Amino acid sequence: MANTNLQKINTSKIGKKFEDQVYYDWLLKKYPNHVIEKNVYFDELGIELDFVGIKSSGKIDWVAEAKGGESAKWNKGGGARRTDNTKKALNNISFIKKQFPKVKTYCFFTYEPKNGNSVDVMLKKAIEWKWLDEVVYIPPTLALNETIFDKFYG
Repeated sequence: MANTNLQKINTSKIGKKFEDQVYYDWLLKKYPNHVIEKNVYFDELGIELDFVGIKSSGKIDWVAEAKGGESAKWNKGGGARRTDNTKKALNNISFIKKQFPKVKTYCFFTYEPKNGNSVDVMLKKAIEWKWLDEVVYIPPTLALNETIFDKFYG
């Protein structure tokens, strides 16, 4: 039987590394003039977001959820391969869109969902319904010192 405490510790470390990768290699490059806050709790909505981008005016410009990391033997891949990751991200994003309709919303995942599975359908609907503005897939093999933004948008 697997050691679930070890799994939780490893998952946490992997997720933190992925969030750092998103922050340093994507968000800071796309939004160099924004204040970027991490792990922001919205009391009035009861949710916490991984990242919030604030303009110099002090208004929220965008929010982002980052779900992913390298896969391990005991999991089947993170990111958008896991329904629980996607549901949590979309829940938070939808609450923000309802409260702040003009705020841009991003979801970052390491792995893409399989075409036509429930996660794929959820993400497509979230974009169609304008809850989610963009999904960014970042390969788990991309080293932290490689520039994600330049690789995909440069």
